[in-house]
Amino acid sequence: MVLLAFTWFSGCRAPEPGRPADKATDDGTPTETAHTGLPAPTHSGRYSGTTADTGAHTGADFDCSTVQPGTVSFVSTNAITTEEDFDFDATGLLLAQNFYSIKGTDRTGVVTVIASGLSGDAAGIRTLPTGDFVYASPDDGRVVGVDRYTGASITLLSGLRSPNSLEVGIDGVVYSSEFSDNGRVLWLDVATRDSGEITQLDFVNGMTLSNDEQILYMSSASNYWSGRSAIYAIDRQADGLFGGPVRLIAEAPQLVTSLAIDVCDNLYMVAYSNGSVYRFDLDVGAFDQLADLGGYGGYSSVRFAPGLGGYGNTYLYATNRLLLYEIAVGVPGRHVLAP
Repeated sequence: MVLLAFTWFSGCRAPEPGRPADKATDDGTPTETAHTGLPAPTHSGRYSGTTADTGAHTGADFDCSTVQPGTVSFVSTNAITTEEDFDFDATGLLLAQNFYSIKGTDRTGVVTVIASGLSGDAAGIRTLPTGDFVYASPDDGRVVGVDRYTGASITLLSGLRSPNSLEVGIDGVVYSSEFSDNGRVLWLDVATRDSGEITQLDFVNGMTLSNDEQILYMSSASNYWSGRSAIYAIDRQADGLFGGPVRLIAEAPQLVTSLAIDVCDNLYMVAYSNGSVYRFDLDVGAFDQLADLGGYGGYSSVRFAPGLGGYGNTYLYATNRLLLYEIAVGVPGRHVLAP
């Protein structure tokens, strides 16, 4: 594993709404640039263990007893196309990689190039609390950081085996998985560049933190694209790091890709082969099928929005690597940019 030490990222400051990033010509040539115009974050990268640190993510202002099982409505947002993974930024745009660029799409389908000259297909992308973001590049085994102001990119981790799923804590710590047999689940403190291994699991293709960030949930499969997935959990230890035994939470009904969580600590996932969307109630240990998006293959990601730019925070968003689906789950979801 190689860590590159650069001064990077914008502390606790979110990007200015509507401010365009400086962009290079999108000629398909991967480039890596660094900038020193923004100070490094000052947080320690260690979670304090108090629910107050998660702010709006605790669900304290939402009545979780109103969450009902059963099917819900969904629509296809035909004006918006996505890739394998997507996330939302602090200006109200949906972020996804398209060829060698990261592009932001507003709710009406208008596209802005955020960063260009990047490496190949991003398997995972997540926004940081600062407004900057990271993506996983399986083709060259890296986790890459991108400055939201300038589009400048920097390697944060390298030498990985097919890095895939990403998750980010409210403290800015990034969690990354290797999509391989006995793949590593890693943590990376973007501020200090410290990193380490949490555990090893087969083909992890989805991760999410609990709302108090004391549990990391992971979906693991026995091989690439067949069989069923198992949902595992690992707890945060007294030293602030995740460790100890990995707990089996449930066997998913199908092979599922990506995990998301609402403020009531229900897990969400989508079946890769047919677009069945499931909610898993952690309290009762039961799956509930919410929607059937139809079609065959390619359903790769589910994600809650922070409630900016017309992307509602009580909707779950899903993609089949082309269309974006908006699913009315009726409960806010966890997001580090929650207003």
